Amino acid sequence: MRALNLCISHGALQDSAARDPPPRCLPGTRKKEKETIMSWIEKPNPRSSVFLIQGRTRIEETAFMQTIAERLQAEDRQPYACFFFQRGVVGCDNMDQLFLTLAYQLAINFPRMRERIEQAMMEDPALPMRSAATQLQKLIITPFKLLPTPRSSSSLVLIIDGLDECEGKEPRDAFLALISQVLEDSVTIQFIVSGLQGQEYERVRSMGAVSFWITTLEPNLYWTRSLYTCPSHPWLFFF
Repeated sequence: MRALNLCISHGALQDSAARDPPPRCLPGTRKKEKETIMSWIEKPNPRSSVFLIQGRTRIEETAFMQTIAERLQAEDRQPYACFFFQRGVVGCDNMDQLFLTLAYQLAINFPRMRERIEQAMMEDPALPMRSAATQLQKLIITPFKLLPTPRSSSSLVLIIDGLDECEGKEPRDAFLALISQVLEDSVTIQFIVSGLQGQEYERVRSMGAVSFWITTLEPNLYWTRSLYTCPSHPWLFFF
């Protein structure tokens, strides 16, 4: 893991010293949203593979994503990894180290994946210089597919916060293209993503039979509204 550790974005980790203390939801808030997303994560065969988070402000979204990541860490029931984009922060404002950082977390926190990720690095020490698609396939998808069945919880959760903090539209487009490719694979990966903009929502919608939710967060409030469907966009769900 030493070689991989030299190539990741330490500032994008959920417990990074550079982000300490990170934003979090206030105690007692977001109860319904938390349970909704945890229920989605824990379903053996969720009908959707992408959960989009949308808040009034960037800090709200990050606080919610941080809280979900810490809950997954505390429950320790299934493999997950996260990346927190930050505009203007070296290593956290581009896609170059995204999948390397995700793979590193999976290797460190989930021993059954570590062996396979280390093997991939041994077979191709130049993986950190390969394309994002190659890194995703060889360091994340293939190691997860090789886990003994049944897997720990049948799915792998990847939390990507602040996609709009990534410099340039092209990298975001490339990321969405990779998600589309993953969804065509037989591996069960659930993406929790915040920071999409404008037509990027429509692009995710166009990914075949994928369905997803958007949670609109409100500042420091308990959730009281009922689930409803947006009439003009019936594929969107607001809580």
